[in-house]
Amino acid sequence: MALNTLKRPLKSLPTFGSQDSRTGSCLINIRQMASADVRYWNRHVQPLIKALYDEWPASVPVDWLHPAGIDLGAIRADVGWDWERIFLLAKCHNYLRPLSSAREQAHAWCLELSDTNGGIPIGLLTAVPAYGSPVQGDRSKMGFVWYLADAPAEFYVTMRLDPVAGVARALVDTAIQMRLDLDDDAAVFLHADPKGGRKLIEFYGERCGMTRIRNPKRYISPCRRPMPGEYFYMDDQAGRRFCATHDDRRLVLES
Repeated sequence: MALNTLKRPLKSLPTFGSQDSRTGSCLINIRQMASADVRYWNRHVQPLIKALYDEWPASVPVDWLHPAGIDLGAIRADVGWDWERIFLLAKCHNYLRPLSSAREQAHAWCLELSDTNGGIPIGLLTAVPAYGSPVQGDRSKMGFVWYLADAPAEFYVTMRLDPVAGVARALVDTAIQMRLDLDDDAAVFLHADPKGGRKLIEFYGERCGMTRIRNPKRYISPCRRPMPGEYFYMDDQAGRRFCATHDDRRLVLES
């Protein structure tokens, strides 16, 4: 995974207190993921997700706006994820492409809370800067946001820290920055896992401003066949607009 640093990474994110009011900002560091980050996540973060959250019921269409008995706040797509497997999958992607450029390799990133002793992982991401576009009629390549996860609110409670806001958006920003560094283009796409249900549909469509692909290509690689409505994308202009909303966070805060 050849890209070690980003040219314009985010350096801070807002924090919130117990009453959901903004309390300030925290310093963050975005760096390449290490095996120690994966072990930490599987030991301290993933058990909370598995114990306290549920996947979207398979019997309920994700496009239902107000499904009875479902609390969107209690839904997460990553309940059953294993980041050791995800990290290995990124490495296997690269192993099977020994002659590929950094653009076509998978890169793994860790977003850590850096103003604590040693740094604490609060977000993980794998992404490929240049992957076949899922949009009908588009023969270009886009950045593929493969897997991303942010620590749940309960993790900050156990660590006695104010919750950090905007981690998932910061991970999407990281994938775009990586593509900008390697290809000078901000177009990206991702798969909204149906296990995340309506919550993911709203997050990517409304909070990230991505366009939902209702009629994708039949396949974009031998192992990836897009399903209607499950993929979202931003073109270059949309990706740059998204990143511009974070530009005031790309400078280190003064003490």
